[in-house]
Amino acid sequence: MEYTIGISGPKDTVNQVLSVGEKHYQDIEFVPLIYNAHTQIVELINKNHHNLNGILFTGITPYQIAKKQISFPIPVEYIPREVIILYKILFEMIYDEKLSKIENISIDTFSEDEIHEFIGKLSLPMKDIFVLEDASDDDEVTKFHEQLFKEKKVDICLTTTLDPYLQLKNKGIPIKRILPTNYSIKQALDILVLKTKSDLSQSAQISIGIVNIDNFKKIIKERPSEYQLQKIKLSLHKLLLDYCEQTQSTLVFNGSDEFFIFTTAGSLKNINQKYDSTLTELIRKKLPITVSYGLGLGYTANEAMHNARIALEHAKINGGNCAFLRSIDRSIIGPLDTNGFNKVSIDPKIVQEISQKIDIVPQTVTKILNTIFSMDKSTFDAKEFSQLYGCTLRTAHRILSALTKANVIQILAYDQAYSKGRPYRLYKLNIHKLQNP
Repeated sequence: MEYTIGISGPKDTVNQVLSVGEKHYQDIEFVPLIYNAHTQIVELINKNHHNLNGILFTGITPYQIAKKQISFPIPVEYIPREVIILYKILFEMIYDEKLSKIENISIDTFSEDEIHEFIGKLSLPMKDIFVLEDASDDDEVTKFHEQLFKEKKVDICLTTTLDPYLQLKNKGIPIKRILPTNYSIKQALDILVLKTKSDLSQSAQISIGIVNIDNFKKIIKERPSEYQLQKIKLSLHKLLLDYCEQTQSTLVFNGSDEFFIFTTAGSLKNINQKYDSTLTELIRKKLPITVSYGLGLGYTANEAMHNARIALEHAKINGGNCAFLRSIDRSIIGPLDTNGFNKVSIDPKIVQEISQKIDIVPQTVTKILNTIFSMDKSTFDAKEFSQLYGCTLRTAHRILSALTKANVIQILAYDQAYSKGRPYRLYKLNIHKLQNP
């Protein structure tokens, strides 16, 4: 199998996803991660995510619960419950189950605005609609629907969660389970597979770091004793060995004023390490010297070493005692701070140019770019941007489309799985477009 993807959710929706996934993705191994209650989600994911390339949650609620408590080193996605699915639910209730009276309903997971907007478009004699947006607590969901029915405020309850559905059904309360459609499952899987392929490609990149002692000739003159000089090198060597042990890297010393650190992007990601200035700060605090640190990424050792040399040159030009990174796309990032990629200097003139190209005021352009930087990842999609920026998905698509036309970002993946609907796009920031040559 090329990839291993976990499917997390209740038994019925996990089996539904497995049926769709095994039909369309023969080269992927799917691992069921079934839970009976939301309280089991975090423990289940923590126990299994180390052996997976990606995770698909069968709903937004388990996804939100996991994201709040787990820092995922792998791509994750969830199957949305589109409000359009309520057409099917209402049709089944009216025609299949022959319910003569549906004036008042209770529903969870969806937002109140989208439910009222949806119902407003239907010519149904609806009176009251009660909405519980947060469905993360099974007991609260059960209590919400049960109390409304006992008080005769609703005729039927709609839920996306399995445990409340079973409990309320056993109590004789009329309730319908809102399940994902095969279309939404296939679409979510398509997105996750694209993210996983991109993630594995990046994880396979070789990372080479060159640690160069600043002002080495001056240090030799100030410490004429060979013993003193060798003591400094030994201290630096030990510090770097400890660092490499923590980051699962390999250290090579050339015998002079440089050390080489070899690893892969995937190794660092698996232990939640980032490319940052932590090493240079550690050396400055513990030793009577400073270093310049050049980091290079590449698909071959030669490419990574070449990029590391160029990054090191930038660190030296910047005065030393700092770290720079040169990535595969030849963009230079730095000087890095302890937050890694977030420290990217943008010339105000460039912000002004972007503002004029996309017809958005400079202050908003800066906010948009800072949002993308704060993701701390090389690729992202419209949904991730909209959630972090705080806008609708439609607005996010409009902003990203404008940035694409201005060549500030580029589309890495473009997939139209179906004849209808918006194609999925995976974006990457063109960092070199935000810096002066």
